[in-house]
Amino acid sequence: FRMASPSSSSALTGAHTAKMGVEKGDLPSLFDVLAQESLTTSLKPAANFLFKVLARMNPERWGGCSRWSEELFALFDLLLQHHYLKNYGSSFSENFYGMKRVIMTSHRFSSLGGTRLRSILLLVAWPYFKGKLEALHERITEQLQYLRPNVDEPVSLKLKRIFLKLWPWLKTIFSALGFLMQLSYAMNWSSTHSPAQWMSGTQLHRLTPQDLASFQMQPLHHAAGILPRLWRFVVSIPGVLSRLFGYSLFLLQFIDLFYNSDLGAQLAKKTDIGRVPKAPHKLLSEEEVMSLETSKCPICLCKRVNDTALTCSGYVFCFACIDTYVKSESRCPVTGLPASPASLVRIFTAPS
Repeated sequence: FRMASPSSSSALTGAHTAKMGVEKGDLPSLFDVLAQESLTTSLKPAANFLFKVLARMNPERWGGCSRWSEELFALFDLLLQHHYLKNYGSSFSENFYGMKRVIMTSHRFSSLGGTRLRSILLLVAWPYFKGKLEALHERITEQLQYLRPNVDEPVSLKLKRIFLKLWPWLKTIFSALGFLMQLSYAMNWSSTHSPAQWMSGTQLHRLTPQDLASFQMQPLHHAAGILPRLWRFVVSIPGVLSRLFGYSLFLLQFIDLFYNSDLGAQLAKKTDIGRVPKAPHKLLSEEEVMSLETSKCPICLCKRVNDTALTCSGYVFCFACIDTYVKSESRCPVTGLPASPASLVRIFTAPS
């Protein structure tokens, strides 16, 4: 046997790479892919807000925009995505982040062929019908939340109950599959990052200078100059704000979960260790309390605020002092008799 030369070895490696698909550098990073998806999802809320503003400004002329906002945005999205798929071989958000769609089998870019229709269906039709199914699920949930299943109920009601059970499972399966595909894409095990991308029969590649030069008319966000930069900034604002809003919600939920959990309570107790307690460090005896001024609290030794009596012993304290002490010690600080927050009686005096 003869050992292969370095040139033949590199040729075999290149052939294997070509057989497996594209070069690693041709694929965009997962962060770029998620950024373009975030831009795609932020277009609809921005359009709905615009429709609502128009309807409030002139209800007679633009009142229908708010009622038919879903259909109007779907029509706008259809025209937008068809224009970019036909002229640039990618969706609007993919082109904005410097990506293109190529066919999996042939890796052709200039003409998507039959995959263009599948891409439009998955980019426009699927989000539209998914939103309708979400709204239908909410309406059926409100309709059936007080109705118990009955053997004699009509078939339409039984189908609604089946839909209520299946739809959350379908969403969960689709989300789990998307997460696994994103993980595989990040680990370079797969060249597609989502089930929709795989069903369209395309992959995302980076745009090259040759691709930009082949465009008959370059998009504004790929041109040079001040106006294109301003346009890129304006278009990217909704995506950035939506991501910041999502991260903020996640942070707030994490903080709320942490402080309301047993672990948060244990850590809060540990932080109290080593702190110097408020004076007096040693509680007064009953004889010492009797020698105090009648307006002073036996715990803080200051003038009482919000007088509160403890029924088990009859002594009067500040409400904040005795409430905190009884909750932690469950006894009277002077006599040591058992006490609870229910033993506290607020004393209200009429103004003189």
